[in-house]
Amino acid sequence: MQRRGLAAGIAFAAAGPAAAAPARQRVVYHVGDEGGPEHAAWRTALGNMRNHLDAVGDARLDLACVLNATGVRLLLRAAEDAAMAAQVAALRARGARFLVCANSLRGQSLAREALFAVPEADVVPAGVVELARLQAEGYAYIRP
Repeated sequence: MQRRGLAAGIAFAAAGPAAAAPARQRVVYHVGDEGGPEHAAWRTALGNMRNHLDAVGDARLDLACVLNATGVRLLLRAAEDAAMAAQVAALRARGARFLVCANSLRGQSLAREALFAVPEADVVPAGVVELARLQAEGYAYIRP
């Protein structure tokens, strides 16, 4: 089923600028690891999210990012790194939500308040359950 969605996206891209605007999309990005050297994987995920918004348009994209396991540390890093904080803030300003796994916070002894501007409403009981819930609601799953 995901292959059909990918094929449709490729077909749309191949059609060029004369093609009709894409339909509304619902997408969840999954960040579940440390991010690697220089946090390159996190920067890639944030860049992919920005590019997705640019391509589809803010008004036509419901965008969420679920952070679990050591991926929650992206927002810990953003609390200390002005450039990363700016990327996260810019995505939020465009409607993206960053949903943080409460199990992961507890398991790593991290307080929500230590993360970059995470409202209580954006802490979910379990990241994997949230991913499954969003996919059941029609969100496409992307793990950059």
